[in-house]
Amino acid sequence: MKCRWLLRLVVAGLIAIGSSAHAATVVLQPSSQDAFVQQDKPNRISSGKLQNQRIRVQSSLLVPPRLKRGLVQFDLSAIPSGAIINSAVLALHEANNADTPRIHGVHRVNAGWLQSTVKWNNQPTALATATSTVAVGVSRGTRLFNVTPDVQTFVDAPTLNHGWLLKDSIEVVDASNQTAEVTYNSRAEDHIPDLPNRPKLTVDFTAPACNVDADCADTNACTMNEHCQDGFCSVSPVVCDDGNLCTDDICDPSVGCLHPLGECDDGFGCTTDSCNPATGACTHTPVDTVCESECGTGTCVADPDRSDIDATTGCLVTGPAPAGTPCSTDGNPC
Repeated sequence: MKCRWLLRLVVAGLIAIGSSAHAATVVLQPSSQDAFVQQDKPNRISSGKLQNQRIRVQSSLLVPPRLKRGLVQFDLSAIPSGAIINSAVLALHEANNADTPRIHGVHRVNAGWLQSTVKWNNQPTALATATSTVAVGVSRGTRLFNVTPDVQTFVDAPTLNHGWLLKDSIEVVDASNQTAEVTYNSRAEDHIPDLPNRPKLTVDFTAPACNVDADCADTNACTMNEHCQDGFCSVSPVVCDDGNLCTDDICDPSVGCLHPLGECDDGFGCTTDSCNPATGACTHTPVDTVCESECGTGTCVADPDRSDIDATTGCLVTGPAPAGTPCSTDGNPC
């Protein structure tokens, strides 16, 4: 369920301005979206919007492998274009550990993703080299990642802000520890003592100098009220809350507010997904006709835990050949 008071808190209460107009610190909490993907359940969507969902990272030696990776992203539209990022620290709270030392790293993501649809089979790619790594696995507590260069990149080119992929630095563990899973508090955490432990990004920046409001104009669709204040640029983030319990509210710097269906989108093309706007309850109606083709028939299964279905459509092909198989094999064009 969407917590509008959390959104208001982020927009109104979590931006702390420093002693001078050009030096500022913005504290963003919680993340704008987060999730995790799991290799042994490649079609399952594990959105950070689900109540009490956690971000899970796991290394594995089991067969089949059971790797898990986290994803997290923040809206940076409270920072004016042209700002110099002095420091940026990503704080993730290790809620329970693997009882074995591990190293986790955050990798800058290369492509867009949505917490409502991301899964192992469509996870975005990320840079091979981690931006920052920390030691985890033996105790609970907040882990701090230095992501200053990435945030500078995101502020310089807002359309490149796709957040981070969180994974084990060595995703294969030794035989004595067949799996090593660590979980982190997500944005959906609603246990009051753990609200301060949701994902947090703290950015210290120097705003660009200006003479008139026009000096602060940008092309970021997620900013508004760009103006010159006391000789330095200032902006306000666009608020995307549409008041609909069934949608996510995400701002894309290239187009503005997006309102995807949220966790009611099961990610399969053979189902019709609907949501009750009063309760947020989801319904997924199978449509078998989507699974029919020239060369075969099929059934809409749409089970995220089955590996024998089409990862995109959710269809289980039951005809003589899978979709895409050439139908003519006798050489006769008629």
